[in-house]
Amino acid sequence: MNKDPNIWPKVITVDKNIVKTLSESTYENFPNALKELITNGYDAQATQVNLSVNLKKKEITVVDNGHGMNSADYEFYLRIAGKKREKQESNQKQRKTIGKFGVGFLSIFPFFKTYQIESTKRGSDQVMHATIPCHAYFSDSNSQIHVGDIKIAGGNRTDKTQIQEHYTRITLTGFTRITEEFFFPDTTLKYKTYSIKNPRHYDTLEKLEWVLSEDLPLRYEDDRYNELFFDYSKNLPFSVYINEKELLRKVYANDILDKHRGEFDQIGKIKYQYIICTDRKPVHPVEARLIKIRNLNVGVGEREKFGNETVGGHSRLQQLTGELHILEGLNELIKVSRDGFSYSPDYERLKDEFARKLRKLSKQLEEEKDAEERQDTSKIKFVKKLNPVKKAKPTKQENIQQSTQVQKDVVTPPVEEAPIEARKETLSPIAPNLGFDKEEEEDEQQPPDKIFEISGHKFVVKSDSWDYDGASHPACHIDGDTLIINADYPLFHGRKHTDVFIKLHVYLLIKKNDGLITPSVYEQMAKDILKIYEGY
Repeated sequence: MNKDPNIWPKVITVDKNIVKTLSESTYENFPNALKELITNGYDAQATQVNLSVNLKKKEITVVDNGHGMNSADYEFYLRIAGKKREKQESNQKQRKTIGKFGVGFLSIFPFFKTYQIESTKRGSDQVMHATIPCHAYFSDSNSQIHVGDIKIAGGNRTDKTQIQEHYTRITLTGFTRITEEFFFPDTTLKYKTYSIKNPRHYDTLEKLEWVLSEDLPLRYEDDRYNELFFDYSKNLPFSVYINEKELLRKVYANDILDKHRGEFDQIGKIKYQYIICTDRKPVHPVEARLIKIRNLNVGVGEREKFGNETVGGHSRLQQLTGELHILEGLNELIKVSRDGFSYSPDYERLKDEFARKLRKLSKQLEEEKDAEERQDTSKIKFVKKLNPVKKAKPTKQENIQQSTQVQKDVVTPPVEEAPIEARKETLSPIAPNLGFDKEEEEDEQQPPDKIFEISGHKFVVKSDSWDYDGASHPACHIDGDTLIINADYPLFHGRKHTDVFIKLHVYLLIKKNDGLITPSVYEQMAKDILKIYEGY
């Protein structure tokens, strides 16, 4: 029988359709797939992982100094989603294993054309190597080929100079279309101004660094956090470098508002540690706001608001950032995608507890601001206030347009305000439910449109939403006798100042339409207002 000496008798033992499904649906984006390769090194007891990103060559290498693999280990490595993923070597350092599903290396397949791996174990002069043609698993022309028919080149070579070495080197070459889109995004698309996805503020390497530093089990850049949280790597530190730059876990605020008591807090079987901080201004980037959940010190999904909204009565949530570290009780419930946990009564109680904490701290920040402003007696208050803009709920008849309350140009000297609890009705969102309540009859008449008056102009007020970032009219625009307010505009989400900001933007818009200021001056002033008053 003639055999190709370059073809290794190793195959990925899972159906090709499952390879495609796992690779495309388990991991949402490229950084998360790359993260899985790095955590494989963590599970292999590596103390350091080095990434090299070469955009010109369209190549990425991942090298760790873990215990390495031989042919038998590699065959186990290729056994996808097996029932038991326990490491065959004893974990003498007591670092808890992150991976358990066996799909980590598979997650990178959709992003590269070729996957090369080389590894050796200490005390062995054999270097295992293999080349996997990732593209072959996604070829439409090969849709009927069983995964076992796709050949993997590789084998073992003898290298006595490597007998004291232990490492795994993975080389990923040839960007696929979705990888190209990650590294070379379409700059004409609209992004939130302070989003990590906005190429005008963060280049693609910075975006990659940010996602990896959010989720990997790294040291914090702030030693207070390193001392506060239980570190699964105390006996075996773990460092990651990308193009020779060390990645550290970021900290986005300095004032600690709340944290766990003692060694840890506990709800049912769940043991956890946490911290919630603020700088009393919106957190940047926007993805760093609210609470990051970590299980065994590794990030789980995006940051959580636990059902709270960041507008209306909880507008100060945008000023909060924190960490929730799960020590015990949820590892068996983590989803394959690592973006959340399956249901458990204890987890539901934990989510309710942190929803309450966020609401309480948001209210605390709002009350601090109220007290600060009451000290400033020079502020002018409007007699009748516009309430925060909120999108109307649709009815079965149609999407009912939103309106604001009547606004007059009358001012009065400042008066002492009642406590927040006594002002709940005043602080509630404008027309908070223009749709029908469950108890109301479907044929009940919707409320009439409200009228807004300013500088001799009278408008019917409607509510819509659009991307304010880069828009020529970010806050509102006028269509004949109708004033259309952008419900997504950040300065219209507060509890106290919405009336001021709406009036200011309408006033500027009228002056532009009257030709007293140019469109370019109007656009620049609108940008400056948002930047100056972002914290409100």
